[in-house]
Amino acid sequence: MIAEGLAPSTVNKLLAKLSACINWAKLNGHINHDYTKGLKLKGIESSRKAFTDDELKAIAKTVSDEPEDTKRLFGQVAMVTGARAGEVAQLLKEDIKKVDDVWVIDINDGGPRTLKTKHSKRCVPLTDGALGFSLAGFLSHVESLPDDSAPVFNMSRDVASKWFNEKVLPKAMSKTPDHVLHSLRHTVASRLKVSGCSETDAESILGHASQSLSFSLYGKGQAINRIAESLKAALL
Repeated sequence: MIAEGLAPSTVNKLLAKLSACINWAKLNGHINHDYTKGLKLKGIESSRKAFTDDELKAIAKTVSDEPEDTKRLFGQVAMVTGARAGEVAQLLKEDIKKVDDVWVIDINDGGPRTLKTKHSKRCVPLTDGALGFSLAGFLSHVESLPDDSAPVFNMSRDVASKWFNEKVLPKAMSKTPDHVLHSLRHTVASRLKVSGCSETDAESILGHASQSLSFSLYGKGQAINRIAESLKAALL
């Protein structure tokens, strides 16, 4: 499959689906052995790279210069939250709210929304003034939306990715295959680590989960103010 041009990570995803089918067949008596158990390419890591400080500044400037409000705000929200493109794209007006006096985006799977994993469900604070992001300007846009079920950006993940990868990046820097919209997520993760953010708070912000940590605090007094400060330390 790699010889046919598939990325190693994609191969592993396909192998996981194959393994699930074979395991079902074994459990239901159709075959005697499951030889796919544990079958995957080893040592595979994401090739997506974080942006350097200078690259991020150039990207922030390019995004700020975008004349179309929804695209500009999409890029800025992605930069200051580290949220996945799909998570940002599916935000509705009702998902922009205050929690403990902190403005956040509420990433959830209600209604038409979907989540990558159960740990993706979270609230992420919005950092005013970071990378050209104006909270007041963003809230003004949100307030102008017709109703609570209105999409904040009215733009699909694919459209947003195409805009960022083909319009923003070439203007801001020498584009490489390792840098795409998803690199913003890696950048936030990297900055959180460098700023000394705890692993627990970083994973809570990014919607990750380790083998030993489970973030079940969502909706149960999650320390929004603490992770808001962590984001400020990383972004400002």
